[in-house]
Amino acid sequence: MFLSVLKWAFLATIIGVVVGGLTTIFLMILDKSIEYRGVLPVKYYYFLPFAIVISILLVKYFAPDAKGHGTEKVIEAVHKNNGKINFSVIPVKLVATVLTIMSGGSVGKEGPGAQIGGGTASWIADLFKFSENDRKKFVICGISGGFAAVFGTPIAGAIFGVEVLFIGTILYDVLLPSFISGVMAYQVARSLGIKYSYFKIDFSSITNFSETMYLKVILAGIFFGVISFLFIEILKFLEKNIEKIKLDESIKGFLGGILIIGLVFVSSESYLGLGIDTIKRSLTGEILPWYTSFFKMIFTALSLGFGGSGGIVTPIFYIGTTSGNLFAQLINEPIALFSAIGFVAVLAGTTNAPIAASIMAIELFGVEISPYAAVACVISFLISGHRSVYPSQILAMKKSGALDIEIGKEIENTEVNFQNDGIDDIMEKLKSVNFGGGVKVKLHELINEDDVTFLETTGVKDTLEVMIAKAKEKGHIKDIEEFKNAIFEREDIVSTGIGLGIAMPHAKLDDIDEFFIIVGVAKQGLDWDSIDRKPVGVVFLIGGPEGKQKKYLKIISKLMLLVKNESRREKLFNSKKAEDIVDIFKEF
Repeated sequence: MFLSVLKWAFLATIIGVVVGGLTTIFLMILDKSIEYRGVLPVKYYYFLPFAIVISILLVKYFAPDAKGHGTEKVIEAVHKNNGKINFSVIPVKLVATVLTIMSGGSVGKEGPGAQIGGGTASWIADLFKFSENDRKKFVICGISGGFAAVFGTPIAGAIFGVEVLFIGTILYDVLLPSFISGVMAYQVARSLGIKYSYFKIDFSSITNFSETMYLKVILAGIFFGVISFLFIEILKFLEKNIEKIKLDESIKGFLGGILIIGLVFVSSESYLGLGIDTIKRSLTGEILPWYTSFFKMIFTALSLGFGGSGGIVTPIFYIGTTSGNLFAQLINEPIALFSAIGFVAVLAGTTNAPIAASIMAIELFGVEISPYAAVACVISFLISGHRSVYPSQILAMKKSGALDIEIGKEIENTEVNFQNDGIDDIMEKLKSVNFGGGVKVKLHELINEDDVTFLETTGVKDTLEVMIAKAKEKGHIKDIEEFKNAIFEREDIVSTGIGLGIAMPHAKLDDIDEFFIIVGVAKQGLDWDSIDRKPVGVVFLIGGPEGKQKKYLKIISKLMLLVKNESRREKLFNSKKAEDIVDIFKEF
């Protein structure tokens, strides 16, 4: 353990220093390009159609992985490619983003920071032949370093790099090296001349955390959650419809740039670019038009949808700050305070990173804001629902017990159903579920005595090996290795120990013909890293065909109904014969 800490402290320091230096170069180039556009003979945004076309061509021919807002691609690489990122992404993303922002594209600067960090770490990991697991950890450290150097918030930036990968869980084994890389990257950037903006919010008009103020902050959290929801849906709607336009990507991008210029003439230049001046105006208490945040949503969605290159967090800061400005006007409270709360709460709602957002509030605005920001961030995170500006995030928790949703999948691939968590005796009378599509499930038809095994194993891996072998023996699966990989990959993402002494490992594959359940009764409790930390006594191994999500969810739902009853759970735990297990299933 001690040697592991030393190893990762050293590696995190190295990547932090390197990423801090490279990110500084990017930020300096970006600042100079923004200064240069002030001396152009015509309006800088007239070049936007050409900038978008150049960005599209650079990405298309030199680094397809750099397409879109960069953080999403890095998250995707961590989850789908063991953190392997093409090094060519770094220069392409840097040039394409600088061109987009200097020409007025409404994008952010954290995307290149994430790809600089992740891409550099991936390249170093390949150079020194890191294992796949070490490469992923190293890439996460690089991401944290990139965020910290761009945001100027070493702690929040580091946590954001870890928290943004999953919805509802944090990889604690990467936390220490991420902190180190984040702090080092920030210190390097600062020592090389990068200046960050911090704002001291005036709390003189608020002497204590009163009940009235508490209620207003709760309402603000709900409001910012709705704003987060709206922005994500606008992004998805415009992206989907822009993709339907049957034109060459370059022509489409050029026309998109012209459309954005046209919108400037009917609105304002303030919605272009990073929008830092507008953010500062709001944070210093200036009243802004009520529609400011909505226009920024449109400009950002169009800039990214038509092929502009860059991140999305800086526009989120703009949207959060200006929506906070509006909320403060509505309730007659300090503009600066609610602008600051909106700054972080909309970040929490759109990226599903409430912890990083709450800490960022303290680093940027001072410790006095912490109780207000934390409450608003968590509420915004919950209200925005199961959606994200980063569709490759893995869902590791349900935000509400009223939702029937599969965890362990990318957020863009999840299907949400409402379930009734009402009175227990009503739930007991449900014999089959028939919501939506007429899907009916009878659990007793999926299991017989041969599908039950009494486990002598003591570990999770051994248990799964035995149960998967049982499924193969029964003819439920064709390719045992493919099914095994799917089960273990799911378990690596998030434990399938659901609590109450129950685990439900599950996977769907194209070559599985019908759903099946293998039941394993453990002789002694298994340490499954369950959400309630209790040992597992019964394991349900579930498999089925891909593409039958509704039936899949019904099976999970009915199993949950079965084990919810304490007496049935005890019967399962204490069963000595396979027929006893089958008898319990006859009711379902």
